Amino acid sequence: MPAAKGTLVHHMVEMLLKDRLENVSLSDYWLGRKEEIDGFVVEVTEDMVDCAEQYVHYVKTRKEDLSGKLLIEERTRIDEISQECWGTVDALILGKEANRIAVIDLKSGKFPVDVEHNEQLMIYALGALSRYGNENTTVELTIVQPTSFHRDGKIRSWDISAENLVEWGFNILKPAIDACLEEFIQSIEVIIMSEEEKATFSFEDGVEHNVSDLSEEGKLVYNKLVMVNNNKREFEANAQFEVEKLSILSAAYAHQLKGFITKEESKIESISNKK
Repeated sequence: MPAAKGTLVHHMVEMLLKDRLENVSLSDYWLGRKEEIDGFVVEVTEDMVDCAEQYVHYVKTRKEDLSGKLLIEERTRIDEISQECWGTVDALILGKEANRIAVIDLKSGKFPVDVEHNEQLMIYALGALSRYGNENTTVELTIVQPTSFHRDGKIRSWDISAENLVEWGFNILKPAIDACLEEFIQSIEVIIMSEEEKATFSFEDGVEHNVSDLSEEGKLVYNKLVMVNNNKREFEANAQFEVEKLSILSAAYAHQLKGFITKEESKIESISNKK
């Protein structure tokens, strides 16, 4: 559900940034609406609308500060490191007066996310630097997270030089990706052929296809798809477990905190009675 809410908030952000709302506010258009996202029915709340508006306000303000060009939902790639590494940036600003690129990411979850050395944003930044920057560019990474408490505030930024970013990309990111892909390929190679021959798959039209009818290249792509989907399901299950665990801890600490308040109230009442 949190991921579905986040997707919906991003839809609202895109509508605002692309000026798709005419003579109506975001709240008037979205508040109370119910949308089905990834199998979940999500009702738009004031917090979701406020989250989108705060993000858009920051993006527009930063665009003016940098006298920059705003790119929305920009697809970035870093083929120099790996053709399997790419991402979509919520908002990318190319500063005109300063040799600066701003990568601005929206987080709508309650778990606080740090911006310093944030690998997701650094990957986005590498793609943006590769396409729009040079060796003297400063990349500004920003996380806007109105829904969570963080010691550095709801909006937090971190600068990194092109030199340090590229060094991280080639010395840390690339070896990690290469090792992951090597492990991935080895996992694919151990698939039992008898099981593969019996496997079928279908798309939106519902027509079944046999894996055995595919070319060797097609089978490799099918196996990659199966592996990714399995990992996705495992990640979602683990994420749900973590959410449930945190909910239990939250309830336990809330109960513990109530005990402290009860004790303090008892002390105050006792002192009052003595007086």
